[in-house]
Amino acid sequence: MNRSKQREQRKNKGNVCFILLKSGPMHPLYQKAAGLTEAIIAAAIEVHRDKGPGLIESIYEWCMLKELGLRGLGCISQKMVVIEYKGFTREEPLRFDVLVEGCVLAEAIARFCQFTRLSS
Repeated sequence: MNRSKQREQRKNKGNVCFILLKSGPMHPLYQKAAGLTEAIIAAAIEVHRDKGPGLIESIYEWCMLKELGLRGLGCISQKMVVIEYKGFTREEPLRFDVLVEGCVLAEAIARFCQFTRLSS
């Protein structure tokens, strides 16, 4: 993206999300992941419609696992992974919420809004 286009987008007062794609070959799982996103989003919407807001993340995660299973998608949750980088190994394993079909990570996020009435 050239600098003039970047400046133009910074002037935009709305929320802007930039997605930069590296030129060159795509990751081998890209097509599979792209084909799953619609089903994953639909499953998340269904869970939200059924359970509504206000629950803790572990409940949404459990419901999402069940909904994805009902849709015939293989998924695992909270699997421990060890990261290796240039001969270094992270000794503390990382956890993720839901891995769908071995190629899409989904994170369960519960947002709580608190409103306080200010007395005058």
